[in-house]
Amino acid sequence: MPRIVHLGLGAFSRAHLCSYTQEAGGWSVTGVGLLPGDVVVRDAHPEKGFDLVLAHPSGQRETQRITVVDEYLFADPGAVLARLVEDDTRIVSLTVTEGGWGVPASLEPDSALGLVVRGLAQRRAAGLPPYTVLSCDNVQDNGHVAQRCVVAVADLLEPGLGAWVAEHVAFPSSMVDRITPAPADQSVVVAEPFRQWAVEDRFPLGRPAWEDAGALLVDDVRPYELMKLRLLNAAHQALAFPALLLGHVFVHDAVGDLTGLLNAWWAEALPTLDPVPGIDLDEYTTTLLDRFGNAHVADTVARLACFASDRVAGFVLPVVRDNVAAGRPVDVAALVVAAWARSLELDREVVDNRQVVPGEGVLDELGDLTPALRVRFGRALEALREDPARALRVG
Repeated sequence: MPRIVHLGLGAFSRAHLCSYTQEAGGWSVTGVGLLPGDVVVRDAHPEKGFDLVLAHPSGQRETQRITVVDEYLFADPGAVLARLVEDDTRIVSLTVTEGGWGVPASLEPDSALGLVVRGLAQRRAAGLPPYTVLSCDNVQDNGHVAQRCVVAVADLLEPGLGAWVAEHVAFPSSMVDRITPAPADQSVVVAEPFRQWAVEDRFPLGRPAWEDAGALLVDDVRPYELMKLRLLNAAHQALAFPALLLGHVFVHDAVGDLTGLLNAWWAEALPTLDPVPGIDLDEYTTTLLDRFGNAHVADTVARLACFASDRVAGFVLPVVRDNVAAGRPVDVAALVVAAWARSLELDREVVDNRQVVPGEGVLDELGDLTPALRVRFGRALEALREDPARALRVG
């Protein structure tokens, strides 16, 4: 049976990739855990099957049994490499977070990128065709980012390997969407009923019939990708830090207080988007309010606030740059960045993958910002210091 090897088989990939692949039929998924925290997934034995519970806004809970995972490999690079060079492995997919796509200074044999490259090198040496590398992370142009990183790491491993990868390996871009909180029990994954997947149809060794499960196989994923990154992921950042400042724990509780701010963010972001085939963007934002307000998903503000140095830079700042270039306002974006800064000042529980200096120091973390955003950021931060509830009363 043809196989997908997925690096980073957390709750999201089990609710999304595994769900689509099981419904498509005919393929299996081998899961890989590389981080110490992945031991909880190993101990839940996803290869024995797990429950995917869809939490509807009405309170209905719909359970699906997912049995597509044939094996889970934890902290075992040798076993992973053995699977990568098997003829049945046709696709290697990854969810390694927004921060996982940096090129290391040296090649680590047990890192996600290191394993992908070593697997390709061994297949090349054995005369096997290369697998397709499919990034499922919330990164703009994720296929191109994956290609750039894999080529760079390949050059570290072996002279000429990077050029071979660039010529022979397919890196389709994809847009993945399903709100999936961190599970309390790794044998049960809870997610919203909504799901969406747009993926470029470039798989030389074949792929599951994902379109039979409702996925969109497209020539160009960019319009769908920008829609999701700038309207959903960026709105999560627009919600997270104001919600922390107002004392909210759950996303659905925060939505009522911050509907005006969310609508203002979307008004700022929508002009930066191109038309999306088959999607009414105004209707999409209305749907997002309903999705964010689904109390039965029980998504937490703390989950949204993780890794902000990557997420604000990746989701919010592109909207700023496009609006500044077009002479449009960036006031809501400035307020969002200032809310992050104020949350750090107050030592709210914000988990990041790097040290970030509170207050005005977040600007240094974000790098080259426009003067227009810097000025508005300063005003917004002062307003948040004085009266956060008033400063966040937008719309």
